[in-house]
Amino acid sequence: MGHPRVSIIIPFYNAGPTISRAVESVVAQTFADWEMILVDDASPAPAQGAFVLPDRARCRIIRHDINKGGAAARNTGVRASTGDWVAFLDADDRWHPEKLERQISAMETAGPNVVASVTGFTLFSDDSRHAEVYRPGTLVPLLDVLADGCSVSPGSTLMVARRVFDDIGMLDQNLRRLEDWDWLIRFSRRHGLLPISDILADIFVSRTTGVVNLPAVLAATCEIRTRYLGLFSAGGWRRRRRFLSTLLVEDAAAFHRAGSNLRCGWLAFRACLVWPLQFGGFLRRILRRVGAI
Repeated sequence: MGHPRVSIIIPFYNAGPTISRAVESVVAQTFADWEMILVDDASPAPAQGAFVLPDRARCRIIRHDINKGGAAARNTGVRASTGDWVAFLDADDRWHPEKLERQISAMETAGPNVVASVTGFTLFSDDSRHAEVYRPGTLVPLLDVLADGCSVSPGSTLMVARRVFDDIGMLDQNLRRLEDWDWLIRFSRRHGLLPISDILADIFVSRTTGVVNLPAVLAATCEIRTRYLGLFSAGGWRRRRRFLSTLLVEDAAAFHRAGSNLRCGWLAFRACLVWPLQFGGFLRRILRRVGAI
């Protein structure tokens, strides 16, 4: 039996009821040539009973002995993958049935130079009463798009050629947060992303306070600023200011989720000063990111 065309990687920690939803959305795919690799990042209790593997011949669980973080869990999945393409799915999200089929078709139609793509998605907050649709527009130049952060939801919409990891490298396991943004910045130096506007995933997030690792976020934004300020500055003062403002928004969001609204408000205000509100929707982006709307 040959290797599959797509390796699906689902990292998780403390598998709850949502992981069954994620696994079931893979099983329901209209595209069937895949393998599924679930990476348990050292959950306190084994995942047995949280979900049922539909086909053990092409589905497997890899368990870390110690908790290493999301980047390490994804890297473990990538290293274990055998497919030509790698597709990520977070354990609390789900795909629409035609997700893989449409994504593969779009990339193959676009030509051999296309090595990665992202799709549209619906973002649900808390009990799903608040939903927002995101359709990726032009992602060229990609670095310019990334100056505003990692809004393409690579955790559950990204599909990338397996060989790209040999070229770009793995996700940085030293970053316990924002590792996807860091990886995409490195990716943007050599490749582009194909945007697929179809809504093919449902992303679920919680605005509950007190569930964020504040030191990890602050350390990540500091490290990303150090690594890439020169890169973004080379694109002109506008790109530099947008990048710096985005870092402040990330810090503000972390303080908000940690329950420090005063600090959150101050950082959001600084973000506005760094990148003045001369383009429509910027204020709304800040408020959405910190959970005010």
